[in-house]
Amino acid sequence: MQIEMDWQNTVKRNGPDTSRAAAQSVAEQAQTLRAQVVWALVRARRPMAAEELAQAMGLETQQVAKRLSDLRRLNMLSDSGQRFVNSSGRSAVRWRLC
Repeated sequence: MQIEMDWQNTVKRNGPDTSRAAAQSVAEQAQTLRAQVVWALVRARRPMAAEELAQAMGLETQQVAKRLSDLRRLNMLSDSGQRFVNSSGRSAVRWRLC
């Protein structure tokens, strides 16, 4: 599954080659993680919050939350209307696939 975003817009046009290489590497890792998040939601067969996904995937919540933002911008996720009380006691959106 390929879920791409344009990494080239994150680097200055006249930036050094190392900046371009780093941006491309990060973009590739993010693409892989976005696909993993989608598959985790498919397997769960239910909406999940970032913290729930992170626990299921063995990742940090921050890693998953960033990819959820990406997927929402790509119109692949939407707010399910359900909420989850996370470990900090705050209410979190449970996301569903579109």
